[in-house]
Amino acid sequence: MPAAHRRRQHYTTSGVLGWGVAAAIGTKMGLPQKEVWCLTGDGSFNFGCQALWSAARYEVPIGVVIFNNGQYQANRQNQSLYRGRMYQTGKYVGVNLGHPDIDHVKIAGGYGVEGERVTFPLCSSLSFDLTVTSIYPPLLTGGTIRVFRDPGRGAVLEEIFRSGEVDVVKLTPSHLALIRDLDNRGSRVRRLVVGGEALERDLAERVRESFAGRVEIYNEYTTS
Repeated sequence: MPAAHRRRQHYTTSGVLGWGVAAAIGTKMGLPQKEVWCLTGDGSFNFGCQALWSAARYEVPIGVVIFNNGQYQANRQNQSLYRGRMYQTGKYVGVNLGHPDIDHVKIAGGYGVEGERVTFPLCSSLSFDLTVTSIYPPLLTGGTIRVFRDPGRGAVLEEIFRSGEVDVVKLTPSHLALIRDLDNRGSRVRRLVVGGEALERDLAERVRESFAGRVEIYNEYTTS
């Protein structure tokens, strides 16, 4: 694949808190044809969340994913290097971002930017690689996992899409084929992440039509 068409990651070579959101905005403005996402920790986000105002003012369409671990992880790691009392007791000073917990969705709304905390379904075996990658995003970002029991024959998929409890579903094209004929217009699900197999355009379009166009479909199968 030509280098110009590859995905790229940009990061600092040192600990610069708050750099990510503003850098993502600048990258998108410089390369408007590229899809740009900022992956940032909750501590770093709070150092630079004001950049959301610029994104809203200049209508810069980026995505921001906040890994919500409730602390300044970089500070904790640096303090642990001294192997002193904090390291020995596990009680670190100046790193806690809880009590009260920070509502990042409300912060985004205050700057005129849409934010959401998402719920993923869990319905497949833990030995399935799709399951593993479905678990990490909500756990890392402060979201929720909703566990569904699978009675067989694909019935669990229909329950997921009609439950009104799930925002994002990660699945394969084979799963998509099972829901393309359902009436998904009233579903709460607004985002589908598809992988594991080649995704055909016709299938994606039929599924999108079943949601009356109110769903985003992301294809992470890189060879298709």
